[in-house]
Amino acid sequence: MSTLLAPFVFVTVTILALTAFSLIVRDKSPVEQRLAEYDRPVHSPQTVALVGGTILKQREFSRIPALQEILKGWASSEKIARELAAAGLSLRVGEYLLIRWFCGLTSVLVVHLLGVPFLLAAPAGLFGFLLPRMYVKRRQGQRVSKFNDQLVDALTMMGNALKGGSSFLQAIDLVSRELPAPLSEEFAQVVAEVSVGSPIDEALNNLTRRISSYDLYLVVTAMLIQRQTGGSLAEILDRIAQTIRERIRLFRQVQVLTGEQRLSAIVVGLMPVGMLVFLLLFLPGYVQPLVDDTIGRLLLGAAGLLEVIGYMVMMRMANIEV
Repeated sequence: MSTLLAPFVFVTVTILALTAFSLIVRDKSPVEQRLAEYDRPVHSPQTVALVGGTILKQREFSRIPALQEILKGWASSEKIARELAAAGLSLRVGEYLLIRWFCGLTSVLVVHLLGVPFLLAAPAGLFGFLLPRMYVKRRQGQRVSKFNDQLVDALTMMGNALKGGSSFLQAIDLVSRELPAPLSEEFAQVVAEVSVGSPIDEALNNLTRRISSYDLYLVVTAMLIQRQTGGSLAEILDRIAQTIRERIRLFRQVQVLTGEQRLSAIVVGLMPVGMLVFLLLFLPGYVQPLVDDTIGRLLLGAAGLLEVIGYMVMMRMANIEV
């Protein structure tokens, strides 16, 4: 086992060092970025500073040059970058991937050093590798939920601004300045993209790609149709706001009615795991055959798989879409 442990320690320390270097190296200040433009060759990509982000002809995936070259040719880099932006995280793709590998290798080493057989430490490594992604997905869900809660107020404010004589872009800019994050950040991004020459239709479509929300998709679709067919946009926004308000009320009623089922799924899923941990700590001889014997390990794996399937089925039954 020592021959297997040494490479894992080396890889873990290397990834930790690269992650620390990537996080410590600071970005240039806005003044330094402007001065650097005068020394930049004509053929190099230009950078346009925006509120809450940057528009790059060549996206920077990592501060580490070698990793940047690798990620430029990877098809999933753009997708991961959009996921990080949707979660409101300032991490680059390279930093995010290094953190995932570091968590996975650290989980394997910690479980192995606790005396668990090395082969059984592989599931712990997989869980550690997936843990940062689970955190990103959770941040995305929280951000989308908060965005949806602010969307009704934004539509009401935009409708009032349009009735007062403001243009469509001025109404979006008003919302970006008056409402809190995350809605203000996303609407400010729309204004910034239009300010640097992007068509407003494309800026709105980019907004729906960053925020995966059905309510936002409904709003943007109505805006785009109105721009092609005409009509009173203020009245359209008021009607959509009323529709979204009713959907939110109904969704919260459904959440209350299905709360017991979701709690039951969590309790039923964690009870066998808690019992196994309790027996391992206080009565290790009682469950030792499950760990030492091959058939016992297979039974543990099958039980874990059935636990995961049962939890997913119960949560799916309690997930009622409105």
